[in-house]
Amino acid sequence: MQIRELDKEDRQVKHTWVSAWEVRMKLVTCIAIAFLLVPVKNPITLCGYTVFLFALLLSARLPLRRVVQRLLLLLPFLAFLAAPLLLSGGFPPSPALVEVMLLLILKAACTVFLMMMMIYSQRVQLLFNGIGSMHLPDKLVSVLFLSWRYAFLIWEKLSQTHKALHSRLFQGGMKLRTYQTYGEIIGGLFVKSIDGSDRVYKAMISRGYTGRSVVAEAEKITALDVVKSMAMLISVVALYFI
Repeated sequence: MQIRELDKEDRQVKHTWVSAWEVRMKLVTCIAIAFLLVPVKNPITLCGYTVFLFALLLSARLPLRRVVQRLLLLLPFLAFLAAPLLLSGGFPPSPALVEVMLLLILKAACTVFLMMMMIYSQRVQLLFNGIGSMHLPDKLVSVLFLSWRYAFLIWEKLSQTHKALHSRLFQGGMKLRTYQTYGEIIGGLFVKSIDGSDRVYKAMISRGYTGRSVVAEAEKITALDVVKSMAMLISVVALYFI
């Protein structure tokens, strides 16, 4: 995803009850729900939470394609964790290991749904305005904001590098020469990233940056925002006892 596409998606946020939810209340509520899900060990209960959070995403009118894409990003990491876990007791895996893996997958899906609700249900600038108004350390807010932007810049650099390799008829494979090429590319991107961050920091200092990111004031918390947070937390607790 390039920066232009990110800005386009940012402008296309649809007005729903989730987007109208005050950012700070939304963040605190989603983080609290994530912690509440940690001790849950019943797969059926976690399935209920997964369906519940997915329904909330649909009510937020987030594009289904984007939701699926974010879930697909989890697959390599889950496969990396699942392989040694499932095969640690031999083949076929025991029911206990399968249950543990199922719990891991469901909790990961719930976490992704909560993160998407926090990040994509409003414009990014409003998100960081809310974070900046939560009296968090200034350096932490700056790191979060710059990391968000740098992640997409690095992705854009990788896309450009991939196109350059493709134009030179580069073919991947399990060859020593291929690994050498990958190593040179990663090393080059790492050095360029360090140089680029140093230039950006000097430019920010020359413009009066003092270590604190200047953000606009967040919106005021209303009674409706509190009601939304309480309703979410009560629903999560109620699902646990059903």
